Amino acid sequence: MQIRLARPQDVKQIRKVSLGLTISANSISPESGFVEYKTPSEKELEQRIKRSKFFYVAEKNKFIIGFCSAYSNKILKELDFSNDEIVNYLLKRYSDFVYWDLLGVKKESQRQRIGTQLIKVFLDAVNKADYKTIMGPISHFPHRNEISIKLLNKLDFFLEGEIAVYNTMKFGIYKKEFT
Repeated sequence: MQIRLARPQDVKQIRKVSLGLTISANSISPESGFVEYKTPSEKELEQRIKRSKFFYVAEKNKFIIGFCSAYSNKILKELDFSNDEIVNYLLKRYSDFVYWDLLGVKKESQRQRIGTQLIKVFLDAVNKADYKTIMGPISHFPHRNEISIKLLNKLDFFLEGEIAVYNTMKFGIYKKEFT
């Protein structure tokens, strides 16, 4: 398995992983996932990959089994995140940060530390790029993503605040600062 920067030809596989991890806000399943996430189109994903220095994939035997997507605040303004209430909230309140959008690993590949490896590569890249702050949302309601919260706490992220978005959902905004 290797971790590498995403390429435009990875779009179909990344989108498939994302769709497989999306769960309904009304789901009673204890599984965690992307709650009510509107998966970008192939064209949108391709643009995000081309523009971001922080979009990574985990690849095994030529198949994408996980990904980590993140964008500088400057790139967020250039890409179409206009309908994303969380992004708009952050852009109004913060400057010079990297927005950690998603971390996803196919269900059958979870619990193998693939997500942790993706995160470490991502954090190292952000630190080397001289960004001092990473901001990322984690679902708090109706599904509280305890697995992600515990992982971020181990990586020295802290809860900056909680926001209500998309009518019925709450997300914690987690922040990491490099010194």
